[in-house]
Amino acid sequence: MNKHDKKEKEKQEEKHQIKLDKLINEKKIKDTNKTPPNIDTPNVVNNSDVILTEDQLKVLSKGLKFALTPRSINIVDLITNTENSLNNVPNVTKQLVVSEISTFIKLWKKPKNTNIDVKERKALKELKNMENIVITQADKGGKDKNIYEEVANPTNLIKTKISTLADRLLNLKRINTNMKNEFLSIEDLPKIRGQPKLHKKEQPMRLITSTRNTILSTLSKFAFSFIKQLRETLKHTICNTSKFIKEISNIKIEENDNLISTIDIRWYRKETASDRLLDYNSHHNKAVKINIINNMTSRIIERTKNKIQQQEDLNKLKEILVKSNYPTYIINKCMKNTIQLINTKINGQRETNNTNNNINNSNNNINNNNNNINNNNNNINNVDNNKNNNKIDQNNNNKMKYHITLPFSDEDKHRLSKRH
Repeated sequence: MNKHDKKEKEKQEEKHQIKLDKLINEKKIKDTNKTPPNIDTPNVVNNSDVILTEDQLKVLSKGLKFALTPRSINIVDLITNTENSLNNVPNVTKQLVVSEISTFIKLWKKPKNTNIDVKERKALKELKNMENIVITQADKGGKDKNIYEEVANPTNLIKTKISTLADRLLNLKRINTNMKNEFLSIEDLPKIRGQPKLHKKEQPMRLITSTRNTILSTLSKFAFSFIKQLRETLKHTICNTSKFIKEISNIKIEENDNLISTIDIRWYRKETASDRLLDYNSHHNKAVKINIINNMTSRIIERTKNKIQQQEDLNKLKEILVKSNYPTYIINKCMKNTIQLINTKINGQRETNNTNNNINNSNNNINNNNNNINNNNNNINNVDNNKNNNKIDQNNNNKMKYHITLPFSDEDKHRLSKRH
């Protein structure tokens, strides 16, 4: 190759390199201005200023209850959590639980497969490292961290008030020293979290407080013991929706009453419902997923009384389960078994009610027969009494016949005296 050809080659390489750099820069500009991808993630609402990637949205759409396949076991956390949950359990039970956990740790092996891919795991780490956003349950949604206002720690003030109250109760002999010490044994504050209400204007926060094992826990238990006694005096209480539906279904319209309106009883879903349940690929026990299908089906059958609406709700449930990656054959099988079980239960109750009605009718018939027998016996007794009365009258008549004293004449008296 001569010098002239070499220079020409260098010019061509330089020209193509410039063209390639230009194309790369144009590609970067397009990617920067690209709008977020349109992914089917109705259960993810991004109210922050951060634009999430497709993989990040995909991970979030699995739901906050989605459990990853574990790569290892944190033995310290496992033992600590177990001990915290066994505070009020007998020692025999504790020993059995510890034995089961030890066996589990020895037999545990790292799973060969995982329920998320490499891109999703990377996206999960990216979300975890984003300190300028808050990911919360969708009541719904998440907001930037700058919406929160830092407040002072009220622990000392609360502790002082509890101590004053405990001293007062101790002086009144309402509590003993052990209970007073128990009131002051925990210093952890309750935890509060907010859920933005997406179906309302300006999305106000719904505050949810968890007071379990906190500074107010023991005092709350003590107060609830008195409230529980008052609750037992209430005549009209509704424990849950099922009891309410059962009670209004058993109300009978009296003869002179008129029904003005009825209540439309149906499976209710919020407008902001995400159409997602626990993802089937989550690392939960299979029994948990089966129970979700059974419980949701049972809820629809018990809530929705209209057969057409009932079928519509069951179809909607199927759609939600399919979106949550549940296999169709498992959905159909569980729904069928649950419906059959409910129908068997209803038919059994009807047969029981019919049997009870028949028994009551039989008892009524027996009572009527007994009344008839008693009436017959009374009639027989009356007849016997009448016979006895007649006999008495007859005897009295006979007695009267033989004891009648007739007036004798003097001649008759003289004749009778001669005979004797």
